[in-house]
Amino acid sequence: MYFERKLKPAPFPKELLVPITVLPGFLLVLKMVGFSAAYLFLLPLFVVVAIINILTYERTKNIGYLLIVVAMSLMTVMSILVVMYGRAAPKPIMAVIIVMLVMTFPFIFYMMFTKRLKWRKREMLELAARHVNEADSGYTDRPFPAGHIDFTRAQLDAFVDFLRVKMIAIPIFENGSFHLVMNTDYGFVLGFNNSFIDKTHVTIDSEGNVLVHICKGDYLLYREDFSYDKICESMGKTIIDFFEFYHKGEYQRIIDILNNMNLNIITEG
Repeated sequence: MYFERKLKPAPFPKELLVPITVLPGFLLVLKMVGFSAAYLFLLPLFVVVAIINILTYERTKNIGYLLIVVAMSLMTVMSILVVMYGRAAPKPIMAVIIVMLVMTFPFIFYMMFTKRLKWRKREMLELAARHVNEADSGYTDRPFPAGHIDFTRAQLDAFVDFLRVKMIAIPIFENGSFHLVMNTDYGFVLGFNNSFIDKTHVTIDSEGNVLVHICKGDYLLYREDFSYDKICESMGKTIIDFFEFYHKGEYQRIIDILNNMNLNIITEG
């Protein structure tokens, strides 16, 4: 299904910068210094990636990140053995590691290519502007009242957990309100800060009122100066619709709506 894109083209995906920059370095060290040194070169990368994914799992509770932690931990152990023993690394242990990696990576790739490890901010921004064609003077830095939800606390807790796991929004509970934050900055995703005032977020307060704030940086991702109020109203309606679908048990319908935007299957763009 084709939709007119309201967002500017996504920048080059930062997720691809690591393999692009590390692989040539690995091959260069392998050629110039040797097998053990090449794996020593990779060892810090495996450790850092494992830590990043542990923190991301804590933030999202998405099981895919635990699988990546398992894979990186196995690669870390393999690298340590190669650094210590070179090509004489214990074959039984190496065989077990390789078998476990062969079992783990297909699940990771499956989750990646089915968008289960993909942040959904751009899809949400596209959805918010999908039927908005009005233009106005541009951005205004204020929350916009966008509707009301009737809920029990158990229903809302389950819904925000769903949004977290599906990487649609990271919920922050503060002062009796849930703030559904759509942000992919590493500092926020990894839990180093919980500040959301300057980020795109949808607030559901204790009375069920829905307020939307789209930050200036995200508003400037649009190709044109669309009506800020209309985009916020549409974003709020999208969250309200998602809540109704979830409450009815139509979980897959939410994912289908996002997938039908046909954006990049792996990276944010």
